[in-house]
Amino acid sequence: MGGHGPRISKERRRAAYVALWAAFAFTAVVGLIWLGTGPAVSTPNVGKPTSPPSVWDRAFTDRLLDLLRIGLVLFGAVVAATIAQRLVLGRLAFKAGPIEFEDLVEEAVSQGTQEVNAATEKALKELREETNQRLKELADIVAPLAERMAILEQKVAELERRGG
Repeated sequence: MGGHGPRISKERRRAAYVALWAAFAFTAVVGLIWLGTGPAVSTPNVGKPTSPPSVWDRAFTDRLLDLLRIGLVLFGAVVAATIAQRLVLGRLAFKAGPIEFEDLVEEAVSQGTQEVNAATEKALKELREETNQRLKELADIVAPLAERMAILEQKVAELERRGG
């Protein structure tokens, strides 16, 4: 699966590049807007006794959780961009550790191409045979006409000599 598939045109490569960045930007912007419009921060209860913050609360402050959320949004944007780029390029093979997905599209296209080539070859063979048959029929019609034309030319030449 080395990634050495068929050559890709510059236009297609450029379209894949645009798709990559467009998907990344769109996903990142939508994710950040979603994070920014999340639920409002609740204010602590004033006047009620508070318990000391737990280890979890001290370890994961609001800022750290926000950075973690932003990181997840950006990671999702990278994944979305990668998927968009592979769709545009038509290379859908994927391998991550023990998980591997073969490029089924390339195999299907190859098989379809072979079937189309076989059908085209069969149609061309039939067309050649039909064309040859019609040319023989035409030759059978033209041969007697050519003989009669030669006879007619001889008679015209003979008449010209007599009358001329």
